[in-house]
Amino acid sequence: LLPACAVLWVALLAAAGTWVMPLLDPVKTPVALMAAARRYLPAGRPLLIFRMHGETLAYHTGGRGLRVDTTNELYTAVQCQRRGMVVLRRREWREVQTALPEQTRAGTFRTGNKKLMWAAFDLGQSRTSALNPCHLRSRSACRVTDSQPGSAR
Repeated sequence: LLPACAVLWVALLAAAGTWVMPLLDPVKTPVALMAAARRYLPAGRPLLIFRMHGETLAYHTGGRGLRVDTTNELYTAVQCQRRGMVVLRRREWREVQTALPEQTRAGTFRTGNKKLMWAAFDLGQSRTSALNPCHLRSRSACRVTDSQPGSAR
């Protein structure tokens, strides 16, 4: 009886992995974010992630992520990177807009039951302040953009 149960359990797991899990891919995979990242996120630049754990979101964009927890940190990261993307919860959009340039492109997407937004920024050659905030703080927001896993910071 025990070997029969084990065989049945393995068969159920194999069936779930073969037929059920692929059906969930469109629900869990942030297709809209992936498309936006291909268009707006420069290669090697981390995806800015506002106040959440978004490691899988960064993974789906093909790069690394950098978590920022305050609008001041976001503003500094935007000024340092000059061009990139941030992901946030939809309900935080009004707060985050203060740290982004006026010509920010934005879109919404779902991943599972989460309702999220992406915002792409490009400061171009303009300077939004006379002082570069990367030099006012601990420059970590700037250095992360060029670091690789295991490299010295």
